[in-house]
Amino acid sequence: MNVSLARPDVLAGTIKAPPSKSETHRVIVASAMDRASEVLSPLYADSTEATRRACIALGATIRQEGQDLFVDGFKGQPRSGGIINVGNSGTTMRLTISLASLCRDGKTTTIIGDSSLSRRPNGPLVAALRELGVDIKGQGTNDTAPVTVKGNGLKGGNVKISVSESSQYVSSLLMACPCADSDTTIDVIGAMSSKPYIEMTLELLKQYHIEIDHSKDLRHFYMPGKQQFRGPKKISVKGDYSQAAFFLAAGSLFPSEITVENLYKDRQGDRKFLDILTQMGVKLEIHESSVSVKGPYHLEGIDVDLGDTPDLFPITAVLGAFASGRTKMYNMPQIRYKESDRIAVMKRELERYGARVEEGEDYMTVYGLRSPNKQHLVFDPKDPRTHVADHRVEMSLSILALASDQIWLGDSQCISISYPGYFEDLQRLGVEVHQNEHLAVPTKGRMLPQVR
Repeated sequence: MNVSLARPDVLAGTIKAPPSKSETHRVIVASAMDRASEVLSPLYADSTEATRRACIALGATIRQEGQDLFVDGFKGQPRSGGIINVGNSGTTMRLTISLASLCRDGKTTTIIGDSSLSRRPNGPLVAALRELGVDIKGQGTNDTAPVTVKGNGLKGGNVKISVSESSQYVSSLLMACPCADSDTTIDVIGAMSSKPYIEMTLELLKQYHIEIDHSKDLRHFYMPGKQQFRGPKKISVKGDYSQAAFFLAAGSLFPSEITVENLYKDRQGDRKFLDILTQMGVKLEIHESSVSVKGPYHLEGIDVDLGDTPDLFPITAVLGAFASGRTKMYNMPQIRYKESDRIAVMKRELERYGARVEEGEDYMTVYGLRSPNKQHLVFDPKDPRTHVADHRVEMSLSILALASDQIWLGDSQCISISYPGYFEDLQRLGVEVHQNEHLAVPTKGRMLPQVR
């Protein structure tokens, strides 16, 4: 389904932040590695469904009852899963690759994905697993999908790995290596990226009584082999700051009175977006489990290191277009290897709008608009000329279009990768959401049913 949005005069209302996508992936995997547990209020989206299917293929039983998942796990001993299609989910792909290395039946597991995922690199992870005794093979020099793992077990040992492309490599190893035949040591080399996601993995594994010793800078890890996952009988998933960012950004640009609930004061890395907004001049009301904003605000450009929080880049770039001065986002080479080259795509779209943009290998600078492009624009990141379908880019461009009274024409299937309820939440705040049959600018689209 294709949709377009109509700008409201005022954004107002209360919405609930969806459960964390990153945490949902990890909780499903940890529960599958355990015996039996109940996952309370996980995120139901295409990407997390891919993780659920992958764990089922590897031997877990996972059923949904209401908003919860009941997991009967494979106790650290998965079976080979044949061909597992993980769709567009890079997190699922990386986690599944290491899980499959624990199989011991001599059969194979092949992890495949869509065309976008098949371009994303896995080289450091595949090389590390090979050093740890795994019979594994990817495609080409970057070990892209399909990746095939033969079920001969994970031996353990000492390995060095680079995470400049993705911290998911380390999280993947941390989830599997405790069940290796022998002890494992991991040393991270080169530039670090996305450390909060590694911290999230470690914090979760602690709840499952997995023993991992690590250095404070997260560059050295040691874990004994032959451990067993023994988690809580019930575990809940917290709200996602990276998804709430779109609404808090909109509230900063619009006449608004918005409250986003289900946001707790935890260690989630993307909570940094609150600091970004504050530095740009936004006054937030931060409560125990919610954040409120009453806009609009005059934004000031800032310099911000997004090395640990790359998912915040697209929406921060949009804010930069409306801020005075310049906004420089840097230390984020990994975002060129996401669902799209996000630096290149956001540069192209912001320049179409009229913004001056500079880019480098790991940074982008946006200069605030004095005279935006007044001609009729359509922000369509799934333009057939560019073939980009990136959920975070699409949601960010929808906010750019709303704030600038332009047209955004998006693909709801792409956004459902991480946030199936995005349009319903926009409606709750007063945005008109129109459904369109074709990928073209609508004169009058069919309204989605009103959310109550």
